[in-house]
Amino acid sequence: MTMMIDRQPRGHRARRSLARGIGIAALLAAGIAACVPESPPPSQPATVVRVAPPPPRVEAPPPAPSARVEWVPGRWSWDGHDYRWQEGRYVQRPAGELRWMPGRWVASSGGWMWEEGHWER
Repeated sequence: MTMMIDRQPRGHRARRSLARGIGIAALLAAGIAACVPESPPPSQPATVVRVAPPPPRVEAPPPAPSARVEWVPGRWSWDGHDYRWQEGRYVQRPAGELRWMPGRWVASSGGWMWEEGHWER
Protein backbone atom coordinates (compact mmCIF):
# COMPACT_ATOMS: atom_id res chain seq x y z
CA MET A 1 0.00 0.00 0.00
CA THR A 2 1.42 3.39 -1.05
CA MET A 3 0.67 6.42 1.08
CA MET A 4 0.84 9.96 -0.25
CA ILE A 5 2.51 12.37 2.11
CA ASP A 6 1.63 16.04 1.82
CA ARG A 7 4.73 17.99 2.76
CA GLN A 8 2.92 21.34 2.70
CA PRO A 9 1.51 22.61 5.98
CA ARG A 10 -2.25 22.42 6.30
CA GLY A 11 -4.07 25.25 4.59
CA HIS A 12 -1.05 26.26 2.47
CA ARG A 13 -2.74 25.32 -0.83
CA ALA A 14 -5.92 27.16 0.16
CA ARG A 15 -3.97 30.31 1.05
CA ARG A 16 -2.02 30.15 -2.21
CA SER A 17 -5.25 29.70 -4.19
CA LEU A 18 -6.89 32.58 -2.32
CA ALA A 19 -3.88 34.85 -2.94
CA ARG A 20 -3.92 33.97 -6.65
CA GLY A 21 -7.66 34.71 -6.84
CA ILE A 22 -7.21 38.07 -5.10
CA GLY A 23 -4.38 38.97 -7.49
CA ILE A 24 -6.47 38.13 -10.54
CA ALA A 25 -9.42 40.11 -9.16
CA ALA A 26 -7.17 43.14 -8.55
CA LEU A 27 -5.81 43.00 -12.12
CA LEU A 28 -9.34 42.75 -13.55
CA ALA A 29 -10.53 45.69 -11.43
CA ALA A 30 -7.57 47.81 -12.57
CA GLY A 31 -8.24 46.92 -16.22
CA ILE A 32 -11.92 47.82 -15.94
CA ALA A 33 -11.13 51.09 -14.16
CA ALA A 34 -8.75 52.05 -16.98
CA CYS A 35 -11.59 51.68 -19.51
CA VAL A 36 -14.00 54.03 -17.72
CA PRO A 37 -13.78 57.56 -19.18
CA GLU A 38 -12.96 60.40 -16.86
CA SER A 39 -15.89 62.46 -15.74
CA PRO A 40 -15.95 66.00 -17.12
CA PRO A 41 -14.62 68.69 -14.83
CA PRO A 42 -17.28 70.37 -12.71
CA SER A 43 -18.70 73.49 -14.31
CA GLN A 44 -17.22 76.66 -12.94
CA PRO A 45 -19.05 79.93 -12.41
CA ALA A 46 -18.51 82.48 -15.15
CA THR A 47 -15.66 84.88 -14.50
CA VAL A 48 -16.29 88.52 -15.32
CA VAL A 49 -13.14 90.37 -16.33
CA ARG A 50 -13.24 94.17 -16.09
CA VAL A 51 -10.48 94.66 -18.69
CA ALA A 52 -11.34 94.06 -22.36
CA PRO A 53 -9.35 91.30 -24.07
CA PRO A 54 -6.76 92.21 -26.71
CA PRO A 55 -7.76 91.63 -30.34
CA PRO A 56 -7.39 87.98 -31.44
CA ARG A 57 -4.09 87.04 -33.01
CA VAL A 58 -4.07 85.95 -36.63
CA GLU A 59 -2.95 82.33 -36.84
CA ALA A 60 -2.16 80.32 -39.96
CA PRO A 61 -3.22 76.76 -39.13
CA PRO A 62 -0.65 74.10 -39.97
CA PRO A 63 -1.72 71.36 -42.40
CA ALA A 64 -4.44 69.17 -40.89
CA PRO A 65 -3.13 65.79 -39.66
CA SER A 66 -6.30 64.09 -40.98
CA ALA A 67 -9.68 64.84 -42.56
CA ARG A 68 -11.42 64.00 -39.25
CA VAL A 69 -10.13 67.04 -37.37
CA GLU A 70 -11.24 70.66 -37.10
CA TRP A 71 -9.07 73.72 -36.43
CA VAL A 72 -10.01 75.51 -33.20
CA PRO A 73 -8.51 79.02 -33.29
CA GLY A 74 -6.38 80.35 -30.48
CA ARG A 75 -7.84 82.63 -27.84
CA TRP A 76 -7.02 84.97 -25.02
CA SER A 77 -7.65 83.42 -21.60
CA TRP A 78 -7.73 85.25 -18.28
CA ASP A 79 -5.40 83.89 -15.58
CA GLY A 80 -6.76 86.07 -12.79
CA HIS A 81 -4.24 88.86 -13.37
CA ASP A 82 -3.66 89.18 -17.10
CA TYR A 83 -4.65 87.77 -20.48
CA ARG A 84 -2.54 84.89 -21.83
CA TRP A 85 -2.64 83.66 -25.41
CA GLN A 86 -3.57 79.99 -25.95
CA GLU A 87 -2.54 78.81 -29.40
CA GLY A 88 -5.06 77.22 -31.76
CA ARG A 89 -5.16 73.45 -32.14
CA TYR A 90 -6.81 70.64 -34.07
CA VAL A 91 -9.56 68.67 -32.32
CA GLN A 92 -11.32 65.46 -33.33
CA ARG A 93 -14.54 66.19 -35.20
CA PRO A 94 -17.55 64.32 -33.75
CA ALA A 95 -19.68 62.12 -36.01
CA GLY A 96 -22.48 63.83 -37.90
CA GLU A 97 -22.90 67.06 -39.79
CA LEU A 98 -21.59 69.43 -37.14
CA ARG A 99 -19.57 72.60 -37.43
CA TRP A 100 -17.39 74.29 -34.83
CA MET A 101 -18.66 77.57 -33.40
CA PRO A 102 -15.60 79.27 -31.88
CA GLY A 103 -15.66 80.66 -28.38
CA ARG A 104 -15.69 84.43 -27.90
CA TRP A 105 -15.43 87.16 -25.32
CA VAL A 106 -18.84 88.76 -24.73
CA ALA A 107 -19.31 92.23 -23.23
CA SER A 108 -21.59 92.22 -20.18
CA SER A 109 -22.73 94.93 -17.78
CA GLY A 110 -19.86 94.18 -15.39
CA GLY A 111 -17.09 93.53 -17.90
CA TRP A 112 -16.19 90.66 -20.25
CA MET A 113 -17.19 86.98 -20.04
CA TRP A 114 -15.81 84.05 -22.05
CA GLU A 115 -18.40 82.01 -23.97
CA GLU A 116 -17.01 78.53 -24.76
CA GLY A 117 -16.90 77.24 -28.31
CA HIS A 118 -19.18 74.34 -29.21
CA TRP A 119 -20.33 72.01 -31.98
CA GLU A 120 -23.53 72.95 -33.77
CA ARG A 121 -25.79 71.33 -36.40
